[in-house]
Amino acid sequence: AAGDDAAALMPSPIARSLYCMELNHPLRRAVKAFIDYPPHKTENKYFDSVILVGILMSSGLLAYDSPDFGSNSPEKINMENIGLALNGLFILEMLSKVIALSFHVYWSSGWNKLDLLIVSTSVLDMGLTYGLQGQQINLSALKIFRMLRILRALRPLRIIARARGLKVLVSTLMSAAKPIANTVAIALSVFSIYGILGMQFLLGKLYSCSDPTIFRKDDCVGLDDSGADRLWTSYHVNFDNLYRAVVAMFILATQDDWESHMWAGIDSTSKLTGPIQNNNPGYAVLYLGAILLAGYLVINIFVGVFVDSYNMAAEKMNKETVGKAEPPAKMPDLDAEESTGVRGEISDVVSQSNFDLFIAFFIVSNVITMAFESFRQASWQTKFGEVANFFYSLIFGWECAFKMFAFHPVSYYRVGWNRFDFFIVMVTFGGVAIDALGNAVPLDPTILRILRIFRVFRILRAFRIFKAAKGLQAIVTTLFRSLPALANLFAMLGLFFFIFSILGVTLFGNMCTLDDQYHPGMGALRCAMMVPDFMMDPKASFRSMPVAFATLFRCATGDGWGQLLEVCSLVSTPRTPVADEIWARYLQVNGSAAGVANPRMSGIELAKLAIRGWNASVWLPGGGYPAPAETPGWPTPNQAASDWLALARSALPRCMSDEGAAELQAAGRLVC
Repeated sequence: AAGDDAAALMPSPIARSLYCMELNHPLRRAVKAFIDYPPHKTENKYFDSVILVGILMSSGLLAYDSPDFGSNSPEKINMENIGLALNGLFILEMLSKVIALSFHVYWSSGWNKLDLLIVSTSVLDMGLTYGLQGQQINLSALKIFRMLRILRALRPLRIIARARGLKVLVSTLMSAAKPIANTVAIALSVFSIYGILGMQFLLGKLYSCSDPTIFRKDDCVGLDDSGADRLWTSYHVNFDNLYRAVVAMFILATQDDWESHMWAGIDSTSKLTGPIQNNNPGYAVLYLGAILLAGYLVINIFVGVFVDSYNMAAEKMNKETVGKAEPPAKMPDLDAEESTGVRGEISDVVSQSNFDLFIAFFIVSNVITMAFESFRQASWQTKFGEVANFFYSLIFGWECAFKMFAFHPVSYYRVGWNRFDFFIVMVTFGGVAIDALGNAVPLDPTILRILRIFRVFRILRAFRIFKAAKGLQAIVTTLFRSLPALANLFAMLGLFFFIFSILGVTLFGNMCTLDDQYHPGMGALRCAMMVPDFMMDPKASFRSMPVAFATLFRCATGDGWGQLLEVCSLVSTPRTPVADEIWARYLQVNGSAAGVANPRMSGIELAKLAIRGWNASVWLPGGGYPAPAETPGWPTPNQAASDWLALARSALPRCMSDEGAAELQAAGRLVC
């Protein structure tokens, strides 16, 4: 009992902050007042607003960053200085909350844990950046340092904790993680089983020679007619092992260029020979079955479970029942004393369902007449469009005037659909007036084109069909009421696209694109030594955040993402001593005697010799490199440069490792 009394007298973690400051401690009270200012507001505190601006600025810096910025460039220096100030702001925020709330309360929130992780990695990143500045860093340590840089992409996630709609949405998604994980496990199991089936038929059979004139693997050696190495490579969507089979199933599930993948399987022959057109038509059943099973069944099950789990989790978290949609607003009834005379008779007419059907007929017929327009239309079409426009403008203007007279302007404007009708009528009359003005008064063509934008609004008449059909009207009303939830969903998707764009720039921003080989001087060599098939399209790459965002959106639509996966997953081949045929080619290009023995040098050493030969072949007599824009065929303006560059590609096939690039740059043979 004495122990219980002693435990009861011990201050709780909430009562003390940092084990030394009670609730009434002056510093703790001052920090709490600083965070909660102004005290009369429950939201939009000044401190939170400043932190939100800091988060947006930090996200803007991440978006502005690019691999093209040098370490000593003014952009990079300014970004580092701003980042240093922002890191100080976030450290101040974290310490202020820990002091005001106590670490126990601070740690109890998952969003605060995320903030602590991001701030801690930012501080570590900042410390390593300034601590290792100017020092020679081992590449292995540099790769660990890059992992901290990758975590910078998580900084925009802090916006979620400050947006209530996004916070609720993410929380519901996290609560639905378990059933989604079960569905993912089922999908992977199905992909694996079907992938093993594909391995039984196509294991090692999707290879071909880079030279289309070569059929057998044993003959795929030496150089082709263009001087490039003959390579025996596999089709990028293959079933050579379980991992590649599962990836192939996922690509087929997204239906990304599935017909090309199917024809590659149909043309397959054996492990030692290349493709023959329509060699195995029966393999089409294998690919079509994969698309039906993975693309339509498994993926749709996954989407259904995801949506159902989200709905249940959202209902449980919000603890609110969504009421039935209110019926569409009806026209207000007139007072008894206002229902007499002409106004009452007009009111009786426009309130009838027959009048609604009468107007609906003109709405539908107006849409049909608008469909008569065409490019380079005949004169009768133009005349017919003008007459129809006048006629329907008068009909809808008459309807608007009668309803406004019958129900009074105030009552008329209470209904949203009436305001929409009035806007369309006024814009239509404005378009008619502008057309008449343009025909009567000579106007500048530019001004006339700007004024005729009003004619575009005529298409809004087609939307009046929603008012005529009560079912469509109810759907539109429900859609408008769900716009806030849709806005939160689109905001979250945009935030995730932004984060993954930053990750893409960090991980793949230095990968070669097809236009990188046209840089001046030795800046062209890093990418010129790669085979063009292994380069990214400049419009679908990760060179900057906007381009990466568009690339990820393209991947989300399932358009060509399999090719991006192939390029981004490239690994360099093992650096073995150069083969005898490559050494013989070096002797031929260098003009040396053919009998010189192969010294078994590494591919990097041979690449250094090849780059030196390329450098000598393009160097101008007066000194310097030629301008790429003025040099046809750059970076191979002559046969010698082409031969040396082909030799460098043979010495370092596929792609270049970090270690290889660093060694070549240290030797003055490469500019990264």
